[in-house]
Amino acid sequence: MIRYMLLLAVLSLALSGFKKGSEFVTGKGNEASHECLPQADAERILGLPAKETEHASKEKDGVAQFSCTYTAVDKTENKTSNLYYVYEQYKSPEAAHAAYAGMVSSNAGMPGQTKIDSIGDETWLHADRGNFDLVMCRKKNYMVRIKINKITSKTSLPALLQFVKETTSAL
Repeated sequence: MIRYMLLLAVLSLALSGFKKGSEFVTGKGNEASHECLPQADAERILGLPAKETEHASKEKDGVAQFSCTYTAVDKTENKTSNLYYVYEQYKSPEAAHAAYAGMVSSNAGMPGQTKIDSIGDETWLHADRGNFDLVMCRKKNYMVRIKINKITSKTSLPALLQFVKETTSAL
């Protein structure tokens, strides 16, 4: 049933005006799509075994969006950590930039924000290193957002940034 629903979602995206054969929907050649980050990467970022607890796709106002969530439990720290992954395809780089700029500006004035020039066209890190890490990266008309709630001592910010860099360099 889930495969059927996912197939319908992909077909509806393909028919809604997104580039036919786009690497977003089909993957480049034999490469996997960016629909969700691989479990091994989620576990490397979280520093703990993780389970995929949510997976969704939708299209709204000309934006295709895939998302997934991984959950990990650190029994030594008595914390449940969630990694939220969102991958979006906009109709144009300008539309993606406008969405990116709106999210950054809505968080203006909050501590822990850093612009990262070495990843994608625009990358923003918002982290308090106690409760959450959030990375948002735009490249061309694509955007990747990853947020980790309830970070633990095992959560790896370098692994998170490396994943975003590798993902966006393939776009």
